[in-house]
Amino acid sequence: MSSTLLLCFLSAICQEPAGTPVLSRGPAALTLDGEMRLRFESRDGATPFMGTNSESMSSGRFRFGLRAELNDQFSAYAQFQKLVVDEGEDSDDFVHQAFMFWDEMPFDAELQVGRFEMDIGSGLLVGTDDWNGTGRAFDGFRVTRQGETYHATVFWTQPVEEQAVADSVDQNFGGVWVEIPLTPRISLDVYGLTRGDRSGSISDLEDQTVGARIRGELSSGVLWSAELARQFGDHGALDAGGMIATGEAEMPFADDGRAALGFLWASGDEDGSDGDQDAFVPL
Repeated sequence: MSSTLLLCFLSAICQEPAGTPVLSRGPAALTLDGEMRLRFESRDGATPFMGTNSESMSSGRFRFGLRAELNDQFSAYAQFQKLVVDEGEDSDDFVHQAFMFWDEMPFDAELQVGRFEMDIGSGLLVGTDDWNGTGRAFDGFRVTRQGETYHATVFWTQPVEEQAVADSVDQNFGGVWVEIPLTPRISLDVYGLTRGDRSGSISDLEDQTVGARIRGELSSGVLWSAELARQFGDHGALDAGGMIATGEAEMPFADDGRAALGFLWASGDEDGSDGDQDAFVPL
């Protein structure tokens, strides 16, 4: 079993316009934001390398963003990222985000086009993966609408290489996510996601994931949630059939403290020769 010792985790972030440096005001207001994260890790050897010397790694992630409020309906945002891993190694420079945002579209919808982060639902299947050095980014579009009895998100993207997928992976990723309040304290999310590689390899992923998440709050202040998802389609020459289930409860204690307990279960593939891929492949 491996263990990770986090000795330094420094984050200074200001993503909202309030409190950020304002370069100009008026019809085209400009604001700046920045983030710096430093990390040191020491990792013990895991099977089959148990008993070997531990390995350490230091890294720094630096982000700089510029937001332009063009008017009440249109805005633009660009965020640049530099990742430095260990002293002496080459640093990586990325355009992490660069998108246009259109508020107050017809039918009370909102449109986001360009390169952006996505964090939907619990963030387990569609999230920023902020612990990762680069985080996740996607090129494409996203439309959201807040109705009287639902909140819907529709997106179609291409995961960014070296951020959301590995280098040279050419993939489409899209889906529909709908949140429905059932009672004042309970809501239900239902979703369908599709992924397709475009490399033409026999190991290409062509699958769909459908699932649901229910969450709520008890009168005592306890927050709870449960989620279940299943995959269909093809994982190379195998038929996809993996499942994943999660649950979490978060409760208050003392004056300002909160404690959480959760679990995550994902299916594995016990027989690799039966033509079925029963392991859940993360999105």
